Amino acid sequence: MDEKITPAIKREYINLLKLAEKQFQLMSSVRLACSMKTQPLLVPDIWIYGKYKIEGQQIQLSPDSADDASAFLEHTITHAWAIHLLNAISQTINHPSEHSDSNIVAAFQISRLMRHAYAHGPFIPKWRIAPKFQNKIYEIQGVISLDTTDLDNKNMDWKHYGGFIALWNLSHWIRINILQDKEQPRLSNSTYTPSHVIQQGRLLINKNVDIPADAERIPLTIKEIDGKHYAVIGSDSDGKYKITLNDKKNNVELFKYKGKTYIRTT
Repeated sequence: MDEKITPAIKREYINLLKLAEKQFQLMSSVRLACSMKTQPLLVPDIWIYGKYKIEGQQIQLSPDSADDASAFLEHTITHAWAIHLLNAISQTINHPSEHSDSNIVAAFQISRLMRHAYAHGPFIPKWRIAPKFQNKIYEIQGVISLDTTDLDNKNMDWKHYGGFIALWNLSHWIRINILQDKEQPRLSNSTYTPSHVIQQGRLLINKNVDIPADAERIPLTIKEIDGKHYAVIGSDSDGKYKITLNDKKNNVELFKYKGKTYIRTT
């Protein structure tokens, strides 16, 4: 591996990626809390910067506005993360686009294409892919993958590259395999507080919630993919959300009550 920087500068890039990862961790908590309407929305009664000040009533968000703002926070964090990922590679590897290691090429090109999309459209990012990079698959097995076929000038969709989990994986991969970070990712310690929520894409599922006795049971919508059967439990602009069914197709039940959907799995 061709290196261009000193260990001290390499440590600086490691720390920047760790800060980007912490931003993602914070965003995950804030977005969940805003969507579940549990996020405190307190602001200073008066906020003063030198000769300027603003009243708390002017900047306090409503729960609905906070949900909108936290959703857009994902865009800004993705943009910043892509910049840090790209810089960590381009400033430590000579000619990463031509490297003999296909994983390094993939990490560089995915980061570069994402940064490029957000730089030209942070509100609605679009892929801007030059012809020589089209119709290619950039992949680090088990980490992240981007197929550039027919993506040029299309709005960026998290399903194109794998979303935040793929970026989390890529950030760790770059730290360990390019920057030689010796600190391996660790699970949270015993202070972890369960949320009792499962998130699939944008869909939030509360675990251990009692289903009202007079809830209406609704028939399953079943989708077959590659010989496996799935229960479709919801859908939105990101696509359909599903749970794998067992052979008897009786491990998932759906209920409706006062506009809410309840899911029982066994």
